[in-house]
Amino acid sequence: MEIRRMRAGDIPAVMNCHLDFLEEVGEQEGDLLAGKMAVYLAEHLEDESTITYLAVEEDRLIAKATLCLYQVLPKRHNPSGRIGYVFGLYTRPEYRDRGLGARLMEKLLEEAKAAGAGEVYLSAQRKAVPLYTRLGFSMVEREMRIQL
Repeated sequence: MEIRRMRAGDIPAVMNCHLDFLEEVGEQEGDLLAGKMAVYLAEHLEDESTITYLAVEEDRLIAKATLCLYQVLPKRHNPSGRIGYVFGLYTRPEYRDRGLGARLMEKLLEEAKAAGAGEVYLSAQRKAVPLYTRLGFSMVEREMRIQL
């Protein structure tokens, strides 16, 4: 099994894997976003504001995780203002409980640190909370959102 960064040729497989993830978490209409996802991945692969790591076995994508990097106003505990957001950690069901999610997350956290990020956020499915807690994440209260 190989753990590596996504390349341009991986975009269709990553997109299909992300669609499987969306379906599993209840986003029934994720396939309507396929074209937009492909464009996003291609654009942000080049500028490295989005980094995706893959677990590949015999040319089959079996797990993936994506880190989006962006800038906000500096804070006392994050003077660089550089933030990471992890989304779409997904392992195909038949490959779960083998530590792949942790390996991918460790790679993304290394990338975030190397990029100068002072904080990394994510939204966790309940079943993934123990993994993220073991990696050092903690729950943040007071987050709110409005859908526009």
